[in-house]
Amino acid sequence: MAEGGALRPPSNFLLANSSQNPSDASRNWLAWLKQFDFYMLSTEKNSKPEEVQVATLLTILGAQGHELFRTFGLSEEKIAEVKGAFSKYFAPKIKEEFERYKFYSRVKQTGEPFDKFLSSLRNLVATCNFHAEERYKALRDRITLVFILRQYAKSYLMSQKI
Repeated sequence: MAEGGALRPPSNFLLANSSQNPSDASRNWLAWLKQFDFYMLSTEKNSKPEEVQVATLLTILGAQGHELFRTFGLSEEKIAEVKGAFSKYFAPKIKEEFERYKFYSRVKQTGEPFDKFLSSLRNLVATCNFHAEERYKALRDRITLVFILRQYAKSYLMSQKI
């Protein structure tokens, strides 16, 4: 907490970082936005009129954020629309085929704990654009297939005369 019990807003979001890849920019934006939302809630500014909330967001974002906002062509009246426009701007352009390739090619490494493998698969399947039921089935099938292939490889290697 800052002096006098006032909470400090999150630091300005750094828009111009040419070394940042798109998924890092998206992740950083979402983390910053979560901090902003916590700030708004803890200071009760989320109960102020939406124009005040938008003004607070743009003020904390800084000059670069305000400049970017002007390119969206939005009014300063709806906080959800403004946050949505920034989120869309920073969202990575996902190539569904490549994301599914990464998911389907992920195998459990020797010595890797199952929970780490499962967590990795869950993160990968989340970017594949599956519906909820498809996501569950793809995850289930991938786990099953990985273990069937591992058993097959083990049986094959044991049958070989070396």
